[in-house]
Amino acid sequence: LGSQTAQLIWNFTNSSTLAMNPVITEAADYNAGFAVSDDGTIYYATDPYLWAIDPFGQEKWRFDIGGTVFGSNPTLGWDGTIYLGIYNMPSRNVSNYLWAIFPNGTERWHIAFAKSEGIRSSVVIDNDGLLYVVTVRANIYVIWQNGTVKHSRQVNTRPDANTTVRNYSPVLTQDNLLVVPLQTPGYLEAYDILDDLNFIWLYDTGCNRPLAAGLKEEIQSTPSVDEEGTIYIGDMCGLFHAVNPDGTSKWVTSTSTTDTDGFKYGGCAVSYNKTVYQGNSDGHMYAFSTTNGNILWNLTLSGSPIYGTPLLGGDGTIYFGDHAKRFYAVSQDGSLLWDFVAQDSIYTPATINSDGTIYISDNSGWLYAFRGGLPQSMLTTTETPTEIPTHRPSFSLATAGQYLNSVWPKLGRTQGNTGQSPVLGSQTAQLIWNFTNSSTL
Repeated sequence: LGSQTAQLIWNFTNSSTLAMNPVITEAADYNAGFAVSDDGTIYYATDPYLWAIDPFGQEKWRFDIGGTVFGSNPTLGWDGTIYLGIYNMPSRNVSNYLWAIFPNGTERWHIAFAKSEGIRSSVVIDNDGLLYVVTVRANIYVIWQNGTVKHSRQVNTRPDANTTVRNYSPVLTQDNLLVVPLQTPGYLEAYDILDDLNFIWLYDTGCNRPLAAGLKEEIQSTPSVDEEGTIYIGDMCGLFHAVNPDGTSKWVTSTSTTDTDGFKYGGCAVSYNKTVYQGNSDGHMYAFSTTNGNILWNLTLSGSPIYGTPLLGGDGTIYFGDHAKRFYAVSQDGSLLWDFVAQDSIYTPATINSDGTIYISDNSGWLYAFRGGLPQSMLTTTETPTEIPTHRPSFSLATAGQYLNSVWPKLGRTQGNTGQSPVLGSQTAQLIWNFTNSSTL
């Protein structure tokens, strides 16, 4: 990314273009964020709109989603369709929706859910284009691209009002399993996507953190998967877990953060160098060995909680924000390279574009774009360049940058947070066409 300095290209706020008070987005408070398409469009979800922002920080369109975004990132389909779930508090007495929106900002379809069935996690998409949606009441829906529900089921364990899925998302593994984290009672559960979500295994984190009204709160983090199918997740007791593909424990490492909320809201990022990174509410960024769980290093900066999922740059730099309004760039050995002070706390995961531009958002609705090594003349202009690229090379593969060749190495899977799955299932060769010049010689 060039020189290791924070160079702000532009910023955008949804409040500056609305005739109302500045929007304090609850989306950011619960790890919602944005996704970047191959053409550089940033899809950004706040209350009450989904925004499309061009690569130069200008609004393209906005779509009224009719509710609140809690913990749900926009997910991009293979054809560019944007999928987003919303959550309205039951006290508002209004329905919840799953939206499918065309890239031009018009509605493709929507599904209305019951008032108690809000969506506080991101949609994931498999290689057949099927959508997987998990509601706060721990019901799993499989949906065709045309908006028809193919299949649904309740979770295997305690499918009652006390079992919740919120503020984090399921993931897909190379074994065709959908792994769902349950906040209460703190389990990971795996379901076979090739067998109508047949229940396969359960992993108990063992976290037992008291919550109000006699309930417990054990997981508020999104898992990641490495190239061997190992699943990684942090819990609210400060324990970081590696789970084998069959649901058995590989290792567990304690960060001794019993007086804090442990690993909360964000997720971890798995690197090619057998390291997995995640921030903790104790204010540390941790680097764990994927081999044995040893803590390779931990870094504390402001001492404020770190809630957002770290982003790995092409040169291995680790980018993340914290509750103290700071956005950091840290080297692979845990050394601080630079930091930037935003307008408000940063809970959202950062993302990166094909040209190396890094995007973050804060809890007041500001969206920021950075690029290392950018000429200073670019930082002061407000004019759109005369030659706007019509196509940008795809940067949506998980193998881009420092991520390893795995199915789901981070929240949102790709560096663009698209939520798309790589090819799973049967690995067959399908011939599209062939050509020979011999017929014309």
